[in-house]
Amino acid sequence: AVAVGVASIVSQYVQPYSFVRARSLRSLLTKPGKIEELISSTDQGFTQILSSHSLSEYYDLANVSSDIELKYELSKYIKNIYNSTTLLSSEKEKAFLNLYSSSVDVLTYKLLIAKWLKGDPDPDTSSIPKTTIFDDELINKILTSKDTYSLTNIKGLEKITHGLESILEEARLSKNTSDINKIYYELEHKFYKSLLYEAKKIKSESLERFLKIEIDLLNLEKIIRGLNLGVNPVVIQSQLIPIQYKMHDDIIKNISNFKDAFSFLQSLDIPEYKDVIDVTINTLNDDFNPIKIRNVFRNYLVKYASKAFSKEMFSVTLIASLIKLQLFQIEVLETIFRGKQLNLENDKISTLVEYFEL
Repeated sequence: AVAVGVASIVSQYVQPYSFVRARSLRSLLTKPGKIEELISSTDQGFTQILSSHSLSEYYDLANVSSDIELKYELSKYIKNIYNSTTLLSSEKEKAFLNLYSSSVDVLTYKLLIAKWLKGDPDPDTSSIPKTTIFDDELINKILTSKDTYSLTNIKGLEKITHGLESILEEARLSKNTSDINKIYYELEHKFYKSLLYEAKKIKSESLERFLKIEIDLLNLEKIIRGLNLGVNPVVIQSQLIPIQYKMHDDIIKNISNFKDAFSFLQSLDIPEYKDVIDVTINTLNDDFNPIKIRNVFRNYLVKYASKAFSKEMFSVTLIASLIKLQLFQIEVLETIFRGKQLNLENDKISTLVEYFEL
């Protein structure tokens, strides 16, 4: 009884603390002009601006001189965000949130797959960003392995790497460069299937809805891009994440009935996505620009996650929306830093990150 009483008292204080902590970690870039300031800065100024931020306790940019080093520090930042906001989370919630935040690890995993398929006995690892999962030892172990075991038994990513053995071996033997895209799509499918599986265990309708909307928009963007590029509808359908919400099966089956993305979008009657559909139609009217189309969908997801975060009381959905916002934010930071190293014009960099508008 005493233990229960103590736990109740601790919970009364820890939950408000976790809620305030989550809100304080909401964004690195909410202050007006912060993105413009970063874009206009020098490489050294970029790291100085971020290092002086009040959240700098969550990352260390003192020795960052390349985009690869920045990616590593920001992957640790995401892990620290996860650790600091899951004090009260159940084991089921942690399983979902940990996997959701591991998308930075999945990006490195894709690069490792591409390198591994080349079969280089002495691979150059300088272009592979480390993460909290992929350290130097594991990266070298994977790239020097002659079989798929090391590549499909990744601690922390077991849910999505197990079962890829046959498709990886087939791609390595075939030497067909198009096979890597099949692997990437299969990896994405397994990632979202695993996320939904973990979400269902939690029995949170808001979390499932949050995740399914993300999947719907990813699928819709793939359809738009595929139709505009003249990709065979069967190929487009094979690329879609096989989880449906508002983008139901009848819509997907009818892709072949449309000659282009514009006519397809005009046929859609999905009230929940009316805003993003209308903006996409207007963007297509101007010109088909893959970056602008990508930005439309990312901007919608950013705003949706921000809205979900603002409305939710402390819950797994609130933490998930926070993590999604932070994942977008580190992508923005990486894009700006990489653009500066490539000597891109500021206007070009701004276009690449303009979707991040809260």
